[in-house]
Amino acid sequence: MKNFLFGFILIIFFNIFLLTKVNAQDPQLNERWACLIGKRCDAADANCQGVDSPGYRDVHRVRITVDPALKPNPGTTYILECLGTSKGLCTTGNADVDVKVFNKSITDSELPFNKATSTIGYKFEGMYKADGKTTEINPINNPTSDIGPFEWQSSSVDMARKYMTLNFIDPNQAATGQGNTLQLGTNDWETANRACEIVRWDPYGVVFNSLTLEPVYNAQVYLDYKDKNGDWVQYEDPMGKVNNPYRSGQGVGTVEDGHFSFVVEDGTYRLRIVPPTALLIFPYDNKKIASNYSKIYSDIYPNIQVGGTTPTFVYEIVQNGEIQHRDIPLASQTKALDSRKIKVMEVFRNRLNNGNELFKVRLSYPFAKISGVYSTI
Repeated sequence: MKNFLFGFILIIFFNIFLLTKVNAQDPQLNERWACLIGKRCDAADANCQGVDSPGYRDVHRVRITVDPALKPNPGTTYILECLGTSKGLCTTGNADVDVKVFNKSITDSELPFNKATSTIGYKFEGMYKADGKTTEINPINNPTSDIGPFEWQSSSVDMARKYMTLNFIDPNQAATGQGNTLQLGTNDWETANRACEIVRWDPYGVVFNSLTLEPVYNAQVYLDYKDKNGDWVQYEDPMGKVNNPYRSGQGVGTVEDGHFSFVVEDGTYRLRIVPPTALLIFPYDNKKIASNYSKIYSDIYPNIQVGGTTPTFVYEIVQNGEIQHRDIPLASQTKALDSRKIKVMEVFRNRLNNGNELFKVRLSYPFAKISGVYSTI
């Protein structure tokens, strides 16, 4: 068994890739995995069809198509969503189906669907046929290797994700749906040889320290809307769609990466922030923000309107069809770094043809790079 140990070096680096040498291992011979292509439905060219269907939310929906080079086998095909948790979780969106895919003796709490639900607030909202409205059954029974497209809707705390197919095949049968024909005894293990395209829901904002640029832990973020009388009212939705899903260990504010997100209908809104300590103040001082903030943050909130002798803040956010993003600096009384350790927020791992493994890692602090060592103990 291979254990990977990571050390962290604080240097400026945003996207993190780590390449380590390992010995390739064969998967179970009767499993055939392949990557799917996923495109977020809030992208202009996604061509999602479920727009008018009940419960449709483009920010949590993906249009899934088959990679022509990695088609599944005809027969019974499972569709799985793999989430970039620290150890990785792949689920069919249903605990009962997960039992069939993985280990029938696994405990209920360890089933991927149940574990994702309990640890990252995962909610599977549906898998749909090409029309984006008709529910698709998972697994699907496909007479040919041409399947989909599908639309998949789910939500969780901020987490990268990828989509895959899985076939269970008799080891004595040839693996089809590829440019060449392979016996599974010499399976090229598409999952290992190819880094799947990763889809992620952008956090709709990060609360950060204006001087150190560190994300702020345990900041409370509230959303207000302007009612028909022009008054500000805290937005509360009985369906829970606008509750900030990113929760600290104290269950109140933001987690280590400072992310927050609210999904709401069109309207006029504002954000309110309660800092976790008196050393941090909202709103920020526009004259006291680190000059290189724009390397990792954008759409600073509140906006500054320059006019007259002094600039004024603009708190209103108008949403009209396009999801609004805001990063929120808190004025800091000190340049001291937070004592909290940098946290690994998510990891994706793919084995390459040359026997190496490629890791894509997101840390809680964007200005960080990871170095790693591995052990075969």
